[in-house]
Amino acid sequence: MKQTFLDRVCESLAGAMNDYNREDVVRQRVVVFPDMKGEWAPIVARLRDILPVITFGTYDPEHLTGPAIYLRGLVAHTIDSPLPRDQPVIVYLPGYSREQLRNLEDCPDEIKPLAGLQYLGNVWSQRNGRDWTLLAFIKTSQGGLSIQVHDDSETRDAIRNAAAVLADESVEFLKTKEPLNASFFNELHHPDPNKQILQWMNDPTGEEQRMKNNSDWGAFCKICGKEYDLEPEKDGASTGADKLGAQVGKWAEVWERFKEKPEAYPQIPQLLRSAKQPKWTVYTDSWPQHNDAQEKELSLKFMALSGVSPEEARKQIVNLEKTHAQRRKWIWAEMGESPLARALEHLAQLATITKDAKFGGTIQEQAERYAHDMWQADDAVVRALEQATDKKNREAITVAVNALYRNWLDVMAEAFQKEWQREPATMRKENQEPTAGEVMIFVDGLRMDLGHRLCSILKETGCSCKLSHHFSALPTQTSTAKPAVMPIAGELNAGEDLTPKTKSGAIATNSALRSILKNKGFNVLSESETGDPERSAWTDCGDIDTEGHNKGYALPEVLDREIKKIHDRTIELLDAGWQQVRIVTDHGWLFLPGKLRKTELKPGLTEVKKGRCAVLRANAVVEYPVVPWFWNRTVRIVLAPGSSCFEGGREYEHGGLSPQETVVPEIVVRKGASRSKGIVIGRITWTGLRCKAHVDGAEGHVADIRLRPADAQSSVTASSREVGIEGNVSLIISDDSMEGRDAWLVVMDRQKNPVAQRNVKIGVE
Repeated sequence: MKQTFLDRVCESLAGAMNDYNREDVVRQRVVVFPDMKGEWAPIVARLRDILPVITFGTYDPEHLTGPAIYLRGLVAHTIDSPLPRDQPVIVYLPGYSREQLRNLEDCPDEIKPLAGLQYLGNVWSQRNGRDWTLLAFIKTSQGGLSIQVHDDSETRDAIRNAAAVLADESVEFLKTKEPLNASFFNELHHPDPNKQILQWMNDPTGEEQRMKNNSDWGAFCKICGKEYDLEPEKDGASTGADKLGAQVGKWAEVWERFKEKPEAYPQIPQLLRSAKQPKWTVYTDSWPQHNDAQEKELSLKFMALSGVSPEEARKQIVNLEKTHAQRRKWIWAEMGESPLARALEHLAQLATITKDAKFGGTIQEQAERYAHDMWQADDAVVRALEQATDKKNREAITVAVNALYRNWLDVMAEAFQKEWQREPATMRKENQEPTAGEVMIFVDGLRMDLGHRLCSILKETGCSCKLSHHFSALPTQTSTAKPAVMPIAGELNAGEDLTPKTKSGAIATNSALRSILKNKGFNVLSESETGDPERSAWTDCGDIDTEGHNKGYALPEVLDREIKKIHDRTIELLDAGWQQVRIVTDHGWLFLPGKLRKTELKPGLTEVKKGRCAVLRANAVVEYPVVPWFWNRTVRIVLAPGSSCFEGGREYEHGGLSPQETVVPEIVVRKGASRSKGIVIGRITWTGLRCKAHVDGAEGHVADIRLRPADAQSSVTASSREVGIEGNVSLIISDDSMEGRDAWLVVMDRQKNPVAQRNVKIGVE
């Protein structure tokens, strides 16, 4: 779902509510929201339904508004109110600034009792300490929307007048219209007839009353009758739905307007479903009931894959992709109503990858193959399951995944185990000297596919990333593998229960490991510290492994959140002055919805038993793969064969020997030239499939048009072009079937890193 202006304001305020060092201070109680010109009032009126907002003003307890003494009581919870006690309260101050609160001598008497609130929490403000204005929030890159907008009195007035409707505009839509000016905001404030018709259809009674109150109803009815062949008072919204679905005449324009932002009209899909779809129509994409029927058919096709051979499953998935791929371009997919069509894109990729898969070879060859290509199968599984919106379509996707992936995963793991036992990879425990200017981020369970995903979004942010791979210590359990990847591994010895000990004999707990790090010259940072960039540091980030064990089949739902957390922490450290961030991990994992196959392990043979591994007793004999423990080669570890598990009912597990668990990423991140400022993509024009653009500050840079901004393989141009000395560049689309597709105009530096990008529609002004 696209984020609206209101969503981003909520996100920013929520961030301010939680922006404090939990290890150093008690939870904050307030976020002060100053608004000297009162321009945020229409936005705040909407925020009250989402966040705990109280307002300074005339006493009105129904809206939690009142004088200073009343607000103090609400903050202290000495007055009965619906405000939650477990989170900070937002105190909105229309007509007052932060500067007035800070300077008590000049602070107006009526708000002096509120001055102390700024010391009980945060003030919602820009990074430079200035109060947020609507204009600043739109244009500022640090904490704002980073959208180009004219800074003149006419535009500022227009923004204030349009604040109420601006709240519901998507950020993506606003970016496509930059640079924003007064005319743009005035048009928002006075919607076009197509938009007005959609608003009326979405809420006929409410919009009719609103327009009558503003004396607009008569004019609206005349326009509808003259240009749209519709009499609102006689025909009603249902007749409008018939015409909208048929897209006849001017209604084709109304449909295009609806497609721009369908989420703004949540009642229209149901209105269309209630209308009768013509038996024969060119525009099947405008009828949600047709999409619903296609989704139902696809669900049945997925479920029918149960029990078929992988070869047959691949063949059927490829055929289904040819039939249903077009539905991903329909608005119903954008609105989340085509989850199986979206999942099918990734299942088709999974079918392609698993069809020609190669197994065997040396351990190094298998690792290279997995790190460079085969990880995409794991990624396709996760991304397919990310589309599941309910239990029924999750079951359908699970059946399809198992038909394509289960056998492939098992054969890959068996080949890896067989070669490892023949000639295992060499792994050593050794110390690393502190590197000045480098901070290491440890992520528990950053599997290879997630490493590539993280690299992709870091590159889109403008960072330089280098991804390499190495082998996890065995068994691939956190207690064994995390200490092994730390720069003080040489300080540890064999311990018990798959956990090493320090040289003093203490168990290598997190606190003990951090103590050794400090003694060896590494600064250990908490999750909120940025430290001294002149030194060397270690910090932890992310909860992927914990989420995997807790959520099982639902893990894909939270992976984007976890990756963003690691991304944001990396950017925070680079912006704080660190020369480079090295992201390391301990192990990967197996993930198979529908549960991993269980392998029985006779009781009495083991001392410590995990899902994918166990410590063998002395002289115990088993027929499964056996490897030495990384920290003590005399301790034997038995591994579950293939992709099986010693414990039943598991969908997420690690500890065994497979490329997914053992071949792990290491990512070195630096600030790229693409994070430098000053490059601005200006006017873009199309002549057929030739794109002409003007780019300021990019002489010597290269421009390209891509379907995905950071993916060079998604380029749709005949060739990329260098930006000329005057900032002009011309690009030709090589495939005329791309006309109308959404894409990105991307500007790259000399290292081929994206430095600026703008959303475009190919061939369309």
